[in-house]
Amino acid sequence: MAERTNVLQLGIKRLSGADISYGSDIPPGVPIDVVIPIKSDSGINLDLIVLLSLFEGSANPWAEHGPALETLQSEVGTIKPGETVNFSFRIIPNGTGEPKRDLEVLVYQSPYSGEEPLAKENFQDVFYINAETTIKLTIGQPVVKPAYS
Repeated sequence: MAERTNVLQLGIKRLSGADISYGSDIPPGVPIDVVIPIKSDSGINLDLIVLLSLFEGSANPWAEHGPALETLQSEVGTIKPGETVNFSFRIIPNGTGEPKRDLEVLVYQSPYSGEEPLAKENFQDVFYINAETTIKLTIGQPVVKPAYS
């Protein structure tokens, strides 16, 4: 069994590839990508499965989080000693309940058979669902050129 360590970080991107800062407002129904870099400080190669759970945030600051909204599982990813591997998940958040959204990340050795996770991390108030968020797009000037230039 690999040594348990919490070396998880979190990155969230809009479908356009633009970074979303922690705690940003997201319109309901807009797809976002959650990228979880996992670094191995183990001395062996590991096959990992990552579970990402999306929760409604809690209105109570002392509560961990509200009800679970969905849980996604990654494909098996192999990580080598000293390497960082990104696990990506696409989420389309809905606008129900409390607007805050929390994430929980669990990392298991593959094949998963119900054991304790190798690493676990909770991220509170990662983003907010806000139907009032304005989407602003600017379309640039098209460039036309010969196909064989």
